[in-house]
Amino acid sequence: MSAIVRATESDDGQTVEVQTGSTLELQLQENPTNGYRWTLSPPPTCLCLVDDKFAPPAALVPGRPGSHTWRFRTAGPGTGTLELVSARSWESAPGRKYALKVVVQADAAASNE
Repeated sequence: MSAIVRATESDDGQTVEVQTGSTLELQLQENPTNGYRWTLSPPPTCLCLVDDKFAPPAALVPGRPGSHTWRFRTAGPGTGTLELVSARSWESAPGRKYALKVVVQADAAASNE
């Protein structure tokens, strides 16, 4: 069974290490009722996006954020940065940015076989 490495808002600007064959899950708050949506730049070649979903808040109160989750499967050893921007589509000003450096390492067990 492959490991799941989870990243959240608190990991912004940080580096995470993931083994090949593992899954990286990124979860950020998103508030589409106020127009703010995350836009993901193309992920680095060491990752492959496998799921992208939004879950509304448990209590449907206007202005309360939900949770946006992206799941990536490692595609091979390498390094890259996941970059996202949260902004309103009708505003030209850049929104909030999020960056997570990802280091995908070869699975030690697989390299010993």
